[in-house]
Amino acid sequence: MTIVVGLLGTAAPAQGGRGADSASYPKGPGGEAVNDSFYFVHRKLTGDGALTVALRSLTGVADTGTGKAAQGAQPWAKAGIIVKESLTQGSPYAAVMATGGHGVRMQYDYTHDTAGPSDKVTQESPRWLRLVRSGDSLTGCTSTDGSHWTKVGHAKLPGLARTVQAGLFATSPEAKQDTAAGAGFSPAVATGAFCGPASPVAGLRGRGAAHRWAAARAPPAATRTSPRAVSPRPTAAGSP
Repeated sequence: MTIVVGLLGTAAPAQGGRGADSASYPKGPGGEAVNDSFYFVHRKLTGDGALTVALRSLTGVADTGTGKAAQGAQPWAKAGIIVKESLTQGSPYAAVMATGGHGVRMQYDYTHDTAGPSDKVTQESPRWLRLVRSGDSLTGCTSTDGSHWTKVGHAKLPGLARTVQAGLFATSPEAKQDTAAGAGFSPAVATGAFCGPASPVAGLRGRGAAHRWAAARAPPAATRTSPRAVSPRPTAAGSP
């Protein structure tokens, strides 16, 4: 089993509100400001290929600021499969994922989102995910048993590089906290537990390097810091 722990989000900064200083954010494929920071276990994929995994659980914890942690994944916490052109922030990507409160989704290039089945991932009801690359087209599928598949969505990334980064990710937005002083935000963490049909990380078909890499834990300024590859280490569920 592979555990991926994620902090922070991968959404564009809000218009006119928190994070509205778009000049400090990297630019996405369409020139828009994006917050592209997440935790990524990845390897190179050259040419066409497919990645299939079972997401066994998606859990989370948030700092309430009271000394007690709030258990549970944030509604837009995400864990799943992603193909990204490079580790450069703002580079094109496509991903199929499960979320904390919005079911299975297919998302790509920061602004596109397609809804799939709405059920949640639990230990008793894991969710299989598959992302297939063919040229510059990617198709996301989901299954409850690993045998019968439903298409979630399709993405076309014009000019996608022949060699890309493919793997598993987890990420979480901050948790909104209502206090006597008004609404605030506190750190939140999402943990995705995966297993796959071909290896401890996932079943990856296609040409690519045989090594597995993991994204380093990002510093506080992670919204403006690219993921960097380091050798993976064993990670316990719920721990960074």
